[in-house]
Amino acid sequence: MTTTENTAPPEVIEGEIVDDTQGPQGDAPETSGEEGSSPAEGTEAQSAEVAEVSDLTERQARSLTEKIKKGLTSAADTHDKLNKQVGDAAELMSEAYQKRIWLALDEESWEDFVNKELGEVRYRLERSVRQSLVYQLNAGPAHMSTRAIAPVLGVDQKTVSNDLRQVKRELGVTAAPVVGTDGKNYTEAATVPRPRKPKPIQDRFLAAIEKADQAVGDLVALSVEDGWDDAVGAVAKSHRKDIARLLDSLKGVQDRLTSQ
Repeated sequence: MTTTENTAPPEVIEGEIVDDTQGPQGDAPETSGEEGSSPAEGTEAQSAEVAEVSDLTERQARSLTEKIKKGLTSAADTHDKLNKQVGDAAELMSEAYQKRIWLALDEESWEDFVNKELGEVRYRLERSVRQSLVYQLNAGPAHMSTRAIAPVLGVDQKTVSNDLRQVKRELGVTAAPVVGTDGKNYTEAATVPRPRKPKPIQDRFLAAIEKADQAVGDLVALSVEDGWDDAVGAVAKSHRKDIARLLDSLKGVQDRLTSQ
């Protein structure tokens, strides 16, 4: 006797025969991994996660690190040294001002002393250094006025006043009495009178020319003295830039004269 298997006929969907005894046609084999991911997507993810690499070897990195440390240490040392030098300069200047040094040198005023004795060593300071010096001269034992400080730094009184105002605002310091070049006490809001009326510019220019002639004559005489050949190397090393600076300054004056 022949036995017929009890099987249902294949389901027909839209004219196609679907064998429901198997999985859906075209099913890919099950793969391990995140649900819904494909092998192509996995490869892209791995490419995106490639670790970054340095352009330096470990030895080069160590060497560069040491250089950075030395640079920062040197900068800190230079900053501390500069602060000390500014403080020392302010202390010496305050002492000279308090003890009225110009009278001992037979000068008529503080401004005359500064212009004559310190004129060639007044270099233009970087702003933060200048402001620190301005504050120390004003707040120190001499309590120098802005008018007295200005010639020391080779700037005008307005610049000194602005520097002092900014530093005090940052520090939260209130106004304090100052000592004028006449030795009297004034409040910062008051105008400190000049001890004398300045001579006309023409007269002061002539006096400066005479001093310059004398100085240039001295330099020329030194350059032809016996022994110059032995000393010229050391002189050039120490003062070549000084001569260049003086020539640049004179050229600036000449330009302003010829512009008229």
